[in-house]
Amino acid sequence: MSDTPDKPVTLRALRPQQEHFARLIARGWTQIAAYRKAYGKEKQSMRNAANGAYLVAKNKGVQRLIAQLRAASEVKTILTINDRLRLLAESAQARAKTPSAHAARAKVIEVYNKTAGDHAPERHEHTVTTPPGAPFEIAPARPVSARAKIAALVAAKKARGDEDQFE
Repeated sequence: MSDTPDKPVTLRALRPQQEHFARLIARGWTQIAAYRKAYGKEKQSMRNAANGAYLVAKNKGVQRLIAQLRAASEVKTILTINDRLRLLAESAQARAKTPSAHAARAKVIEVYNKTAGDHAPERHEHTVTTPPGAPFEIAPARPVSARAKIAALVAAKKARGDEDQFE
């Protein structure tokens, strides 16, 4: 096995326990906890689990897989404003069945409105640079409701056929 970091790890090269260990480490588990979970050794002593975790973590294939999973996770966490609005819109449309779910849904709608700019002040003052007494044209922007924005996001998602879930 070569030590090139750009070469993708073939999961067949790793045993299932090693792959599971790498995935747990990439999610933020400690080496000992990941080792115990991946190898089914929850009752193993701390010393033996630490030794086993060290040996698995030392494997170059496991190290490469952890690095790839972490890199993929970092890419997923960078969301555009449209991605955030889409996620918030989906959450806002979910049915609320309990009082706490209603409160959470209201908070999602509030965050969506702030993100979309719906909490901007109604009154805007502008400096006019036309000569005094000369007419100037004002074209007021038509406000768009949050409900209309959410409907537009949902329609765009359906048009794209984008049915995947965000993780």
